[in-house]
Amino acid sequence: MNFRPSGGVSEYAGQFDRVVWRLTGGPVDVHDSPPETSAAGLMADAWTFHLSIGTALSDIGKVMDLLEGELAVRNVPLQLVHTAQTVADELVTNVIRHGCRADRSHTIDVSVAVREDGLTIRISDDGIPFDPFAAPAPVPARPIEARSAGGMGIPLVRRFAAECRYARVDGRNQVTVVLEPPTP
Repeated sequence: MNFRPSGGVSEYAGQFDRVVWRLTGGPVDVHDSPPETSAAGLMADAWTFHLSIGTALSDIGKVMDLLEGELAVRNVPLQLVHTAQTVADELVTNVIRHGCRADRSHTIDVSVAVREDGLTIRISDDGIPFDPFAAPAPVPARPIEARSAGGMGIPLVRRFAAECRYARVDGRNQVTVVLEPPTP
């Protein structure tokens, strides 16, 4: 499957920086990286974009809007866009609700690499060290109607993902999820 920016590769030859405003009022950098082209002319890493947000739950909307807009421009299938939004929403919500201490400010970085064979989403935060994939998946013992809310998001991410990884690097949690395009 080939995800190419709708304007063509030559249009994106340089580095572009844009500034969006964080809901908390401060500027947040969004960096677009131009595609890297192999000797055969194939786009090895079709596009990477980054967004830094604060820890207000309302900041998640900025991530959803960025994914929808940037992935649409790159002709990513709508089903994969929705999967990416679901995964990012779950992971960022978990960071905000469970990984951030109230006594200090935190930054959450979201990076997405669009490749011919799918997407890689990386969520990085400076919160409490936590590997969301270390715990075993819960076994639903009761019907969904009888269960309390919560605890099913990470299993959902695992189900959507071709690969899930966690690392603690330079005092930051890094969660990486690889998504593949839907099969026709």
